[in-house]
Amino acid sequence: MQPFTPNDYRKRVLAAVERRGGADSSDSFELYDIPLEESDSLTDDEVNTRIDEVWGFWQRHRDHPKYRVLVERLVAEHPHRSAPLRQRDSRSAEARTVSDARQQRDQGRYELLDNAIERLMDRYGGIPTSKRAGLDEIGAMGGLTADEVTVRLRRYRIIDDADTAPEPEMASPTTSLSDQRLIQITELLAEFSRRRDAPPVHTLLGFLRLDTDAITDRDTISRSAAILREQARALPAGRMRALVDELLIHVESILLEAPATADAYLRSILDGVDAALRPQIRAAVLVEDRLHPSDHQYLLEQARDLDLSTRDARALITRIAAEYGATVENPPPPPAQTRATQTPPAAAGSPGEWQAALRSARKALRSDRLDAARDHCARARAAAGDDPVARRQIDAVADEAERRSAAPTPAQPATPTQTPAPARQVTTAPPTPTTPTATTPPPAGPDLPPITGVTVSGDRLLFTWPAGVTEAVVVIRSDAPPEYPADPRATSTKVTNTRYEIDGGVVLPHSAARQGHVAVASCRRDIRGRLEVAGSFGPQAHAPL
Repeated sequence: MQPFTPNDYRKRVLAAVERRGGADSSDSFELYDIPLEESDSLTDDEVNTRIDEVWGFWQRHRDHPKYRVLVERLVAEHPHRSAPLRQRDSRSAEARTVSDARQQRDQGRYELLDNAIERLMDRYGGIPTSKRAGLDEIGAMGGLTADEVTVRLRRYRIIDDADTAPEPEMASPTTSLSDQRLIQITELLAEFSRRRDAPPVHTLLGFLRLDTDAITDRDTISRSAAILREQARALPAGRMRALVDELLIHVESILLEAPATADAYLRSILDGVDAALRPQIRAAVLVEDRLHPSDHQYLLEQARDLDLSTRDARALITRIAAEYGATVENPPPPPAQTRATQTPPAAAGSPGEWQAALRSARKALRSDRLDAARDHCARARAAAGDDPVARRQIDAVADEAERRSAAPTPAQPATPTQTPAPARQVTTAPPTPTTPTATTPPPAGPDLPPITGVTVSGDRLLFTWPAGVTEAVVVIRSDAPPEYPADPRATSTKVTNTRYEIDGGVVLPHSAARQGHVAVASCRRDIRGRLEVAGSFGPQAHAPL
């Protein structure tokens, strides 16, 4: 174990943990800078000395402008995090746990890349040279370096195809805003976001609860800034009030003084969203040279989260996809209740009416009463009319309610997502008391070619993979055939066609009830790398155990 050096720790450990998303993305060995591989050879005195050195570093950096929020949390959780490391026995147990977690995390880094490779192999019989650069971008999305991607590709055949055109390069427009100032604004917005219990703010327009459609609307910007300025006066003196005041100064000098400066800031926003979405679009169109509607919808939501208007988001996504020679399949318009811009403006009520309804919606959201939250949002919209500031706040709460509605709940077990268990880990369990009744409608899923020819041979489950499908979900139910892939009374696991070939089928666990039933559904990966499962089974997808 190397001696503790504060500057090295800040750059090597603290900065890395902050980039990954905070303390939840780390472990005690990393946070206290103790090499995992030396956990058994280090003495308790050496470890306790290192813990005390790191603890002292945290205490001295509680007011650090960039890391104060992270450090405050580490200080608060210090007794809990450090306790397992102080004695050899508990340290060894903690090391095994952390080692397993790191190994799973490393395997997850390759999941997006491996899925893209499998799809290319199925379609082309190898890796086309024209698709090679796209795999580097997909690997980067999972945290892989170009060298790690290269090593992974050594086992696959490379096909020299005709499409060797270089990747398009984005022109860098001249801007009157210096990089230093843009970085300063970004850091202020990041600290402002960390100090709020709300979605992060990415731009000055988002700070005003506006999007890029308002960039030329000086009256709306002035009105929103005035509201925030009035709210800031009610804040106690401290860092939060100072942040709001500093950001409002930037709003005045960038968005309200010279139109050319506002245009330059708009270009910087578009460049930032371009950089964020381009690798994902490249990954989405890599195999099929088209942008699937569900991927398009996800990218639209991401762009809107980064404060682009729907109009600007569609234009940006279409342009990037066209640069890669891909067609864009537009998603259907969202339901009217999910975005205020889809509903006709209503007669506005008093400000107190929509604010009271919005407070009720937020309270319902905190209690996970999602239907009530949506109802309160509808009342708030009706009272707010066409007030853009009100609509922005209401939309944020309504979108969060819709997002949570789409997420899996304990009463509706979801199909596997980012880190599904291997096929050997299928287990069966009796229904829980909260199991829905048989009248619960199956959730909608993508339209995928069905699995066919499902049979059981000994301890193997065999079936026929349809063309283009490289992953499937095996669903087992003990009392009756599974009704649909997300049947809450069944258990499920994911299997890839690679694992299927290696094992000669899906290995059924010994715990599976032999008098039960099994069914298999096709899957696909969306742009986020999440597993999308077909909403129903094919007619030849069932078999008794």
